[in-house]
Amino acid sequence: MDALDVRPVGRWLENGVGEDPAIVPGETREISDTYLDTEDWRIYQAGYALRIRRVKGKNRAEATMKLLASEGEAPGLRSRREISEPLDSPDPEAFDDDSGPVGKRIGALVGPKKLRTLFEIQTHRNTFGLILEGSEVGAVALDETNIPLENDAEPTHVRRVEIEVEPDAVLRLEPFVERLRYACRLSPASASKYEAGLFARGLAPPGRPEFGPTGVHDSLTAGELAFRVLREQFAVFLAHEPGVAHRYEVQARELRAEFPEAYSRIRGKRWKKVRRTMEKGRPREETR
Repeated sequence: MDALDVRPVGRWLENGVGEDPAIVPGETREISDTYLDTEDWRIYQAGYALRIRRVKGKNRAEATMKLLASEGEAPGLRSRREISEPLDSPDPEAFDDDSGPVGKRIGALVGPKKLRTLFEIQTHRNTFGLILEGSEVGAVALDETNIPLENDAEPTHVRRVEIEVEPDAVLRLEPFVERLRYACRLSPASASKYEAGLFARGLAPPGRPEFGPTGVHDSLTAGELAFRVLREQFAVFLAHEPGVAHRYEVQARELRAEFPEAYSRIRGKRWKKVRRTMEKGRPREETR
């Protein structure tokens, strides 16, 4: 949620209004985030943002791929997939030959392309733990974020209250979130930090490609009609590609966990069928 000033929010939390949940002070951290992509925005086009995070006082960095959008979002509530792994170095070259969960995906997406820095942000973060029945089920983060600009211009400032909770505790914590939002005059976040960084630095990722006209009228031949239908459907396919891939991966992971032997047989047969189909489509070598 967006805040004009996070200090009143901190005072409200320190007063521990209500006992459901209990609120306990957490730690203060200085965070530096670097967002990366290729020149042709391959990670963005796949529906993700790539971030390398460094926390002052910690030796290791952390790489995170974050899904840019999720389905069924309520105002102020975002549920997005994140994939993270620790890194020994914050250098983008750390992904070379990296077989971790982030590294292998980045390698598949960017191929031989080099990663470049899009922008960096610095965040001063204060946290508070949320306790239900003796267990920590979430946390409130008060973020004061600065996005440095070029030519020593005044940085862009973002003041944000972020609440992360365990899925099972979402419904029970809804009244607390509403009390916090109303008491501290918070509003749903209008943009993610990634989106704010792109806007502040004047970066504009490319939109979906144009494939030509898709309108239909009586004067079209059968061939022209077919091409226009294909163009429209391919644009729909591209618009849903990241989410479809994510859902397929989740379903495949659930199937593999529940029926490991059957999954291996199905996957093996499917791959053999795909390989046979691809072999048929290969151009035959000329014989001399």
